[in-house]
Amino acid sequence: MGNRKLKFRTTGQEKAARSRKVWTIFWAVFLVLVLASLSVVGKNLGWGSHSDKDKLNSGATNMKEHVNVLIGGTSEDGTLLFVGRFHVDTKDGSMKVKMFDPMTRYNGKSYANWYAGDGATGASPEKLAKAVGGNLHETIDRYVLVEDIDAANVSYAIGMTNINLPKDLNYSSKDYSLHLSKGKQDLNGADMFNYIRYCGMGRKESGYHKQAKLVAEIINQALNPDNAENGQSIYENVSDDVQTDISISDYMNYSQFMKVLSKMDHSVSIG
Repeated sequence: MGNRKLKFRTTGQEKAARSRKVWTIFWAVFLVLVLASLSVVGKNLGWGSHSDKDKLNSGATNMKEHVNVLIGGTSEDGTLLFVGRFHVDTKDGSMKVKMFDPMTRYNGKSYANWYAGDGATGASPEKLAKAVGGNLHETIDRYVLVEDIDAANVSYAIGMTNINLPKDLNYSSKDYSLHLSKGKQDLNGADMFNYIRYCGMGRKESGYHKQAKLVAEIINQALNPDNAENGQSIYENVSDDVQTDISISDYMNYSQFMKVLSKMDHSVSIG
């Protein structure tokens, strides 16, 4: 056998060793408890998780950061009755809408004339989109125009809009009539269409501001989780009732974005 040194510990050394072992275990347990507590707190505060705004772009493929959609209403004979621009920021989910006088001029012609086109080509939402975008110095990416006779069908798909009317409204002309009572009420598509049209009478900026508020309310209420989940069905139901260049591929590119946005606190601003 080789020479092996024997180790002897005094009673004091054994106590010190036990003490160090106890403190080592204590600090190890303490560290585990601290890390566990931080994990719970961090989860509650959202540490390491994606916020709703982060989720807006999850699964996105070809989304643009800024999207402008031309919106408007027309009559059966092809007259542009109201027109506006709806803007979406896909990074943070912010939205805004602005309405314009259909007689606003661009390159010597009014928006109404740009839409009407000439006798050979007929109505041209594409030319209208270029005119509106030209005045705004923005690119209009897509357009959605609703004809007065189809407005009711659109509301059947997306639902009615609840508004609070400050006073009774009774109006009649050879083109349309509108009879609404003061107070809160749900407006169907036909009544909402005519109310937006009515607000633009007089060609005053205050009227276009009212139009924008109504359109914003339609979007705020229509952008709900149920509609977002059934978006493809709604798209298929309304695509034949509107003039639009929004394709099913466009819808699929933005469907996840709309589902997330519909569950967030969202409000369409004016501007």
